[in-house]
Amino acid sequence: MTDQDYVSQTCTLWAIKTSGWPATDSISPSDLDLRAEDIPDNFRLGRKYLIGDDWRVKLGRPRSKITNFMESVGKRYIVSSIWAVPNKYLEFVNDWFEKLKAEQTDVVADFLKSYETIKEERIVKYPVLSEATWPEPENIEKSFKIQTFVFEMGTAKANKADPEELIEIKRKYSAELDQSVKELTDLYVEKAHQDIIENCKVLAATICDNKKKVTKTTLKKPIELVRQYEDIVSMFNSGKNNEVKEEIGKLKALVSGVTAKQIRERGPISEQFTRSIEEIGKNIGDLSGLSSDGQVKRTLQLDKAA
Repeated sequence: MTDQDYVSQTCTLWAIKTSGWPATDSISPSDLDLRAEDIPDNFRLGRKYLIGDDWRVKLGRPRSKITNFMESVGKRYIVSSIWAVPNKYLEFVNDWFEKLKAEQTDVVADFLKSYETIKEERIVKYPVLSEATWPEPENIEKSFKIQTFVFEMGTAKANKADPEELIEIKRKYSAELDQSVKELTDLYVEKAHQDIIENCKVLAATICDNKKKVTKTTLKKPIELVRQYEDIVSMFNSGKNNEVKEEIGKLKALVSGVTAKQIRERGPISEQFTRSIEEIGKNIGDLSGLSSDGQVKRTLQLDKAA
């Protein structure tokens, strides 16, 4: 059974679309005590927050749970915004999203109860916000959406009743889909390689910079990238370069074997860790055809038919 057959027979594909209220407004020249003519033509002023961090975090928290949940029940399929979910989890995932939508609705309702008070307090603290555009409560409520699109994997298949011209067109697009899936998968694997290479550089630079503190979060990032790579390999049967897989395995073992405290001590462990990280990043780049900055540095030559 091919990977595509497995997905089409045992999984549904999920695409999640979310939206919310950004709680911002455009900065105007007067906000900065400037005139419009004082702003250069090649400058674009940014945004100003209408509400505080506390409420922005609360309003965004339900949607922020989606990625971690989907990665716990399924695997990303071709692109980062689509997950393949085994059918045995279908009811569980459906129920989870119903609860999440209810949670989002409740949070927005709680916010809107205090909206006018929050608005008044913010204007007192930041008088410039009195001239900002504050949307009506109902428009804020409408802006929060969590939509799930569930579908199955398929391709254009020829039917006996199809005229020959239609059969040829379907065959053409079926073949193109197979090729596109392969190309997209290769790109996805390459992106995973690039992310790991870049993180090795960033991690080594962070350790060498005495002004930057290495934390648990710092060491968590490469582990997350390795796990994403492993998911891709298992889902698409890709990453067949065993030497690259071996180096990525070394990275996982290396990072899992130290603590942030050991790295911060700047002793022999930290020095050896830094050298190893740099070497692994370089090796992954060499073996995958990418340079140390994650850019393609060589192309594979296919054997030409005689």
